[in-house]
Amino acid sequence: MNRLAVLSRPLAGLLCAQLLLGAAPARADELIRVVELARDVLRVVDRPSGELSDCPQADGFTFASQAALTEYRQHSRSLRSTISSTEAARMWELLASSEHIPFRYPDDGCYARAHEMSRILELNGIYSRKVFILGDLRADTPYAPGGSVDWRFHVAPVVNVLKPDGGSVEMVFDPSIMTGPVPFEEWRARMTSAPCPQSTVEEAMSTRSCNHYFTERFAYMDGLPDANATAWQPSDLSSSDATLREYLEAQRLRGY
Repeated sequence: MNRLAVLSRPLAGLLCAQLLLGAAPARADELIRVVELARDVLRVVDRPSGELSDCPQADGFTFASQAALTEYRQHSRSLRSTISSTEAARMWELLASSEHIPFRYPDDGCYARAHEMSRILELNGIYSRKVFILGDLRADTPYAPGGSVDWRFHVAPVVNVLKPDGGSVEMVFDPSIMTGPVPFEEWRARMTSAPCPQSTVEEAMSTRSCNHYFTERFAYMDGLPDANATAWQPSDLSSSDATLREYLEAQRLRGY
Protein backbone atom coordinates (compact mmCIF):
# COMPACT_ATOMS: atom_id res chain seq x y z
CA MET A 1 0.00 0.00 0.00
CA ASN A 2 1.24 3.49 -0.73
CA ARG A 3 1.36 6.22 1.90
CA LEU A 4 -1.91 6.83 3.71
CA ALA A 5 -3.26 10.10 5.07
CA VAL A 6 -5.93 10.04 7.76
CA LEU A 7 -8.34 12.97 7.92
CA SER A 8 -9.92 13.06 11.35
CA ARG A 9 -12.76 15.48 10.52
CA PRO A 10 -13.87 17.33 7.37
CA LEU A 11 -12.78 20.60 9.06
CA ALA A 12 -10.03 19.23 11.30
CA GLY A 13 -6.42 18.75 10.30
CA LEU A 14 -6.70 21.73 7.95
CA LEU A 15 -3.11 21.47 6.77
CA CYS A 16 -3.74 18.47 4.53
CA ALA A 17 -7.51 18.91 4.27
CA GLN A 18 -7.06 22.30 2.64
CA LEU A 19 -4.51 20.93 0.22
CA LEU A 20 -6.89 18.16 -0.81
CA LEU A 21 -9.82 20.46 -1.53
CA GLY A 22 -10.31 21.16 -5.21
CA ALA A 23 -7.67 18.67 -6.27
CA ALA A 24 -7.21 18.54 -10.03
CA PRO A 25 -7.70 15.24 -11.87
CA ALA A 26 -4.55 13.10 -11.79
CA ARG A 27 -3.28 10.05 -13.64
CA ALA A 28 -3.47 6.72 -11.84
CA ASP A 29 0.30 6.70 -11.32
CA GLU A 30 0.08 10.07 -9.53
CA LEU A 31 -2.49 8.89 -6.98
CA ILE A 32 -1.89 7.66 -3.44
CA ARG A 33 -4.23 5.96 -1.00
CA VAL A 34 -5.77 8.50 1.39
CA VAL A 35 -7.91 7.68 4.43
CA GLU A 36 -10.63 10.21 5.24
CA LEU A 37 -13.20 10.34 8.01
CA ALA A 38 -16.75 10.35 6.66
CA ARG A 39 -19.79 9.80 8.89
CA ASP A 40 -17.53 8.70 11.74
CA VAL A 41 -15.75 5.93 9.82
CA LEU A 42 -12.31 5.99 8.23
CA ARG A 43 -12.50 5.29 4.51
CA VAL A 44 -9.79 4.93 1.88
CA VAL A 45 -9.82 6.92 -1.37
CA ASP A 46 -7.29 7.87 -4.05
CA ARG A 47 -5.93 11.41 -4.03
CA PRO A 48 -3.24 13.21 -6.08
CA SER A 49 0.14 12.71 -4.43
CA GLY A 50 1.12 16.32 -5.05
CA GLU A 51 -1.70 17.54 -2.83
CA LEU A 52 -0.11 16.24 0.39
CA SER A 53 2.78 17.82 2.29
CA ASP A 54 4.06 18.54 5.81
CA CYS A 55 1.85 15.93 7.48
CA PRO A 56 2.82 13.88 10.57
CA GLN A 57 3.65 10.22 9.98
CA ALA A 58 3.55 7.06 12.09
CA ASP A 59 3.25 3.32 11.52
CA GLY A 60 3.57 3.72 7.77
CA PHE A 61 0.67 6.18 7.58
CA THR A 62 0.64 9.89 6.77
CA PHE A 63 -1.80 11.92 8.88
CA ALA A 64 -3.58 15.18 8.16
CA SER A 65 -2.91 16.65 11.61
CA GLN A 66 -1.86 15.86 15.14
CA ALA A 67 -5.56 15.44 15.98
CA ALA A 68 -5.87 12.77 13.28
CA LEU A 69 -2.79 10.98 14.57
CA THR A 70 -4.24 10.99 18.09
CA GLU A 71 -7.53 9.54 16.86
CA TYR A 72 -5.77 6.76 14.98
CA ARG A 73 -3.73 5.85 18.04
CA GLN A 74 -6.90 5.64 20.10
CA HIS A 75 -8.25 3.12 17.58
CA SER A 76 -5.06 1.08 17.38
CA ARG A 77 -4.50 0.94 21.15
CA SER A 78 -7.05 -1.84 21.57
CA LEU A 79 -8.91 -3.40 18.64
CA ARG A 80 -12.48 -4.53 19.36
CA SER A 81 -12.80 -8.30 19.00
CA THR A 82 -16.60 -8.26 18.64
CA ILE A 83 -18.96 -5.72 17.06
CA SER A 84 -22.74 -5.26 16.92
CA SER A 85 -24.83 -6.24 13.91
CA THR A 86 -25.48 -2.54 13.33
CA GLU A 87 -21.79 -1.79 13.15
CA ALA A 88 -21.24 -4.85 10.96
CA ALA A 89 -23.76 -3.43 8.49
CA ARG A 90 -22.03 -0.07 8.60
CA MET A 91 -18.63 -1.67 7.99
CA TRP A 92 -20.08 -3.67 5.11
CA GLU A 93 -21.36 -0.48 3.50
CA LEU A 94 -17.95 1.14 3.98
CA LEU A 95 -16.03 -1.77 2.46
CA ALA A 96 -18.45 -2.50 -0.39
CA SER A 97 -18.45 1.15 -1.46
CA SER A 98 -14.64 1.44 -1.48
CA GLU A 99 -14.01 2.42 -5.08
CA HIS A 100 -10.31 1.55 -4.96
CA ILE A 101 -11.11 -2.15 -4.35
CA PRO A 102 -12.08 -3.95 -7.62
CA PHE A 103 -14.97 -6.06 -6.33
CA ARG A 104 -16.40 -6.15 -9.87
CA TYR A 105 -13.35 -7.98 -11.18
CA PRO A 106 -13.74 -11.26 -9.26
CA ASP A 107 -11.51 -13.33 -11.57
CA ASP A 108 -8.43 -12.87 -9.41
CA GLY A 109 -6.97 -10.74 -6.64
CA CYS A 110 -9.04 -11.93 -3.68
CA TYR A 111 -5.87 -11.89 -1.57
CA ALA A 112 -5.35 -8.18 -2.28
CA ARG A 113 -9.02 -7.32 -1.69
CA ALA A 114 -9.00 -9.21 1.62
CA HIS A 115 -5.74 -7.55 2.70
CA GLU A 116 -7.10 -4.08 2.00
CA MET A 117 -10.41 -4.78 3.76
CA SER A 118 -8.53 -6.06 6.80
CA ARG A 119 -6.47 -2.87 6.87
CA ILE A 120 -9.60 -0.71 6.69
CA LEU A 121 -11.23 -2.70 9.51
CA GLU A 122 -8.11 -2.19 11.62
CA LEU A 123 -8.11 1.55 10.89
CA ASN A 124 -11.63 1.61 12.32
CA GLY A 125 -10.55 -0.21 15.48
CA ILE A 126 -11.93 -3.65 14.53
CA TYR A 127 -10.08 -6.95 14.89
CA SER A 128 -10.49 -9.39 12.02
CA ARG A 129 -9.12 -12.73 10.93
CA LYS A 130 -9.03 -14.26 7.46
CA VAL A 131 -10.60 -17.45 6.18
CA PHE A 132 -8.97 -19.31 3.29
CA ILE A 133 -10.98 -21.92 1.40
CA LEU A 134 -9.21 -24.30 -0.98
CA GLY A 135 -10.68 -26.66 -3.57
CA ASP A 136 -12.44 -26.70 -6.93
CA LEU A 137 -14.44 -23.51 -6.43
CA ARG A 138 -16.91 -21.79 -8.76
CA ALA A 139 -19.04 -18.72 -8.05
CA ASP A 140 -21.78 -17.28 -10.24
CA THR A 141 -21.34 -13.57 -10.86
CA PRO A 142 -22.64 -11.02 -13.38
CA TYR A 143 -19.18 -9.43 -13.46
CA ALA A 144 -17.42 -12.28 -15.29
CA PRO A 145 -17.77 -12.74 -19.09
CA GLY A 146 -18.97 -16.33 -18.75
CA GLY A 147 -21.28 -15.64 -15.81
CA SER A 148 -19.05 -17.43 -13.30
CA VAL A 149 -15.47 -17.58 -12.04
CA ASP A 150 -13.34 -20.59 -11.05
CA TRP A 151 -10.79 -20.48 -8.25
CA ARG A 152 -8.34 -22.91 -6.65
CA PHE A 153 -8.57 -20.87 -3.44
CA HIS A 154 -10.46 -17.85 -2.15
CA VAL A 155 -9.97 -15.63 0.91
CA ALA A 156 -11.93 -12.95 2.78
CA PRO A 157 -11.84 -11.27 6.20
CA VAL A 158 -14.02 -12.50 9.05
CA VAL A 159 -15.29 -10.44 12.00
CA ASN A 160 -16.96 -11.63 15.20
CA VAL A 161 -20.51 -10.19 15.31
CA LEU A 162 -22.98 -10.23 18.21
CA LYS A 163 -26.22 -12.24 17.79
CA PRO A 164 -29.62 -11.27 19.27
CA ASP A 165 -29.34 -14.07 21.85
CA GLY A 166 -26.15 -12.56 23.26
CA GLY A 167 -23.80 -15.00 21.57
CA SER A 168 -21.59 -14.20 18.61
CA VAL A 169 -20.72 -15.61 15.20
CA GLU A 170 -17.84 -15.00 12.81
CA MET A 171 -19.18 -13.33 9.68
CA VAL A 172 -17.39 -13.27 6.33
CA PHE A 173 -17.08 -9.92 4.53
CA ASP A 174 -16.81 -10.55 0.78
CA PRO A 175 -18.51 -7.99 -1.50
CA SER A 176 -17.10 -9.74 -4.58
CA ILE A 177 -19.74 -12.49 -4.32
CA MET A 178 -22.06 -11.65 -1.39
CA THR A 179 -24.53 -8.85 -0.64
CA GLY A 180 -23.82 -8.61 3.09
CA PRO A 181 -21.86 -10.23 5.93
CA VAL A 182 -22.64 -13.97 6.12
CA PRO A 183 -21.62 -16.99 8.23
CA PHE A 184 -18.92 -19.23 6.77
CA GLU A 185 -21.32 -21.96 5.61
CA GLU A 186 -23.36 -19.53 3.53
CA TRP A 187 -20.19 -18.11 2.00
CA ARG A 188 -18.85 -21.62 1.28
CA ALA A 189 -22.12 -22.64 -0.38
CA ARG A 190 -21.74 -19.82 -2.94
CA MET A 191 -18.61 -21.57 -4.24
CA THR A 192 -19.06 -25.30 -3.71
CA SER A 193 -21.45 -27.96 -2.45
CA ALA A 194 -18.56 -29.86 -0.84
CA PRO A 195 -18.49 -29.65 2.98
CA CYS A 196 -14.93 -28.20 3.09
CA PRO A 197 -14.11 -29.01 6.74
CA GLN A 198 -11.78 -26.86 8.80
CA SER A 199 -8.15 -28.01 8.81
CA THR A 200 -4.67 -26.78 9.57
CA VAL A 201 -2.81 -24.90 6.85
CA GLU A 202 -0.42 -27.84 6.49
CA GLU A 203 -3.31 -30.25 5.91
CA ALA A 204 -5.01 -27.84 3.54
CA MET A 205 -1.92 -27.53 1.34
CA SER A 206 -1.23 -31.27 1.22
CA THR A 207 -4.62 -32.51 0.02
CA ARG A 208 -6.74 -31.89 -3.08
CA SER A 209 -10.03 -32.17 -1.19
CA CYS A 210 -11.92 -29.00 -0.28
CA ASN A 211 -11.12 -27.56 3.13
CA HIS A 212 -10.63 -24.25 4.91
CA TYR A 213 -8.47 -22.69 7.59
CA PHE A 214 -8.26 -19.41 9.54
CA THR A 215 -5.30 -17.07 9.95
CA GLU A 216 -4.54 -13.74 11.55
CA ARG A 217 -5.31 -10.68 9.40
CA PHE A 218 -1.66 -10.35 8.34
CA ALA A 219 -1.62 -13.45 6.09
CA TYR A 220 -1.51 -12.42 2.43
CA MET A 221 -1.41 -15.48 0.16
CA ASP A 222 -2.53 -19.04 0.88
CA GLY A 223 -0.13 -21.51 2.47
CA LEU A 224 3.11 -21.08 4.37
CA PRO A 225 4.91 -18.95 5.42
CA ASP A 226 2.13 -16.37 4.95
CA ALA A 227 -0.26 -18.15 7.32
CA ASN A 228 2.15 -17.56 10.22
CA ALA A 229 2.53 -13.79 9.69
CA THR A 230 2.19 -11.75 12.89
CA ALA A 231 2.55 -8.25 11.44
CA TRP A 232 1.90 -6.35 8.22
CA GLN A 233 4.74 -7.03 5.78
CA PRO A 234 5.84 -4.10 3.58
CA SER A 235 6.31 -6.40 0.58
CA ASP A 236 2.73 -7.70 0.96
CA LEU A 237 1.32 -4.18 1.26
CA SER A 238 3.21 -3.13 -1.87
CA SER A 239 1.99 -6.19 -3.77
CA SER A 240 -1.56 -5.63 -2.58
CA ASP A 241 -1.54 -2.03 -3.76
CA ALA A 242 -0.12 -2.98 -7.18
CA THR A 243 -2.66 -5.79 -7.58
CA LEU A 244 -5.60 -3.55 -6.69
CA ARG A 245 -4.48 -0.98 -9.23
CA GLU A 246 -3.95 -3.60 -11.95
CA TYR A 247 -7.40 -5.12 -11.49
CA LEU A 248 -9.09 -1.74 -11.13
CA GLU A 249 -7.89 -1.09 -14.69
CA ALA A 250 -9.13 -4.53 -15.80
CA GLN A 251 -12.49 -3.75 -14.15
CA ARG A 252 -12.63 -0.40 -15.96
CA LEU A 253 -11.95 -2.07 -19.31
CA ARG A 254 -14.98 -4.28 -18.70
CA GLY A 255 -17.09 -1.21 -18.25
CA TYR A 256 -17.51 -1.27 -14.47
